Amino acid sequence: MDEYNRQDEDPISNLIDLVIFFRPLYIKLPLFNKIRQMTYKNAVEYFIENKPPIPFESGAMILEHDDGSGNAFFVQVFLDKNNSPVVNPVTQAPYGRRCLIRGMDDELIAAFGDKQVVIVK
Repeated sequence: MDEYNRQDEDPISNLIDLVIFFRPLYIKLPLFNKIRQMTYKNAVEYFIENKPPIPFESGAMILEHDDGSGNAFFVQVFLDKNNSPVVNPVTQAPYGRRCLIRGMDDELIAAFGDKQVVIVK
């Protein structure tokens, strides 16, 4: 897990723009089963164990609240050096996952704070 550490400074000046601009891309990701509680460890392990075959610089965790049932969408995508999602050249979908979660552990809650996006290296 040492390979991926939280960034103290966000490399994107306006993270909300990232969410709005790239949402049409990451909405293409398949929706995984509901996860009762997403943990920081699980999120970081996903980035380590599911690296795309295309070079990438970092990963982004995006939280979109409330699908109307009290759940939240939790999206993870790999980013290139320009902070754009790394996209599969065949499917045009970004490498990553989209999950429906019921909650997060304390470490992940702290990582997000009042932000909607967390960048990890």
